[in-house]
Amino acid sequence: MTLHAEIIGDAERLTALEPEWWALWHAAPESTPFQSPAWLIPWWRNFEPGRLATLAIHDGGRLAGLAPLYLENGPHGRRLVPLGIGISDYLDLLLAPGRADVAAAMAEAAGQIPDWQSLELEELAPGAAAFRLPCPRGCMEHEYAHSSCPGLTLGKEVDASGLPFAITGKKRQSFRRCSRVAAGEGELELISPEPSAFLEALVALHGERWAGRGEHGVLADPQVQAFHAEALPRLHTAGLTRLTVVRIEGRPVAAYYRLSWRDRSAAYLGGFDPAFAHQSPMTVLIGDGFRAAHREGVREFSFLRGGEDYKYLWGAEDRWNRRRSFRRAS
Repeated sequence: MTLHAEIIGDAERLTALEPEWWALWHAAPESTPFQSPAWLIPWWRNFEPGRLATLAIHDGGRLAGLAPLYLENGPHGRRLVPLGIGISDYLDLLLAPGRADVAAAMAEAAGQIPDWQSLELEELAPGAAAFRLPCPRGCMEHEYAHSSCPGLTLGKEVDASGLPFAITGKKRQSFRRCSRVAAGEGELELISPEPSAFLEALVALHGERWAGRGEHGVLADPQVQAFHAEALPRLHTAGLTRLTVVRIEGRPVAAYYRLSWRDRSAAYLGGFDPAFAHQSPMTVLIGDGFRAAHREGVREFSFLRGGEDYKYLWGAEDRWNRRRSFRRAS
């Protein structure tokens, strides 16, 4: 079949592509929830920071490649950048496996989008599909290390509490101790609420945690809340979320939002009531998340972006995202 490139410039057409988009997402082994329509369509609806310029490569009646992009006109010039930028820990293209011709057609089609000075493919995880994109004609390429997403390989062996041995012995011991302490404060429950109830608890607990530091967390922004209110149910319906709340004596004291897909999982967001800090409820939640991930057959676990100390205490090691930058000749 002859490949056909389409430049999508309006949200209605982007939304209409969703069934084919999901089919390609499932076929592409490098895809993460951050490339799914459940994440990116709500992102565009709620932020819309520029002019939509998404590339779709069709092979007959089938979507074979998708570059979810928009044109940003700002202090760094006119840049083609990925949808989801800013709040997505992994950004990427979607390419049908084994189709170098689709990647080549996408690079060629990028040259047909008017007005851009650079194409910035950021937050590319190791093995991302975007590494297969040829440099567009007339461009110079630079590649950089971008940000670290500490993570660990879980392995098959677990201890008596069900925690993988990949986790440090000190943290496995801490998890068992914190679980006993939390249970000693009263009736301890770990529940999995529906998305709307979970998000309500997460926003409140995340806000309390950051307020205790005299700061505003990411969920303090009403626009970000609106995005999550739309995206979370869609991700949950697709089976990509694991939502857990710790309750002590019926009171929510911590919430933990984990993403899970194929044999991978990632700790996306959490929050807890500082009044219960001495029970370390997030240690209980993260440890329980590791046990659940192992039962699900997860092989790779990511703490996503940021080098916070607690991630390394669990045994995580740096896995670096990279950035490919293509700049057109003047």
